[in-house]
Amino acid sequence: MPAAAIHPDASDRGRRHRRSAETSTLTQILQLCWPGTPLVLGVLSVLTFWMWGFGIALGSSAIASGVLTNRALDVEEDESGTLMALLGMIIGALGITASVISLVSALPT
Repeated sequence: MPAAAIHPDASDRGRRHRRSAETSTLTQILQLCWPGTPLVLGVLSVLTFWMWGFGIALGSSAIASGVLTNRALDVEEDESGTLMALLGMIIGALGITASVISLVSALPT
């Protein structure tokens, strides 16, 4: 008799275990690679605000990667990483604001 017939959820346990292993690997990669990314994208969005599309796209990317970083990092474990992500989100929002102001001022009246 097959094992699935005896224990119908036996294969489900294996799937859950693989999913948690993949999630923990993804979390480890995010913890290693992402803390500085929102800050870099935010600074680039401020530097390229005069290129209307780039400033908005980089600022949006800074905010999105900052949210992902804060979800992946635990505050007790890595305070500097969450601080860099928060600063990146704030600077990204400033880059978006500067890009929108630049775009509005350049439009014909």
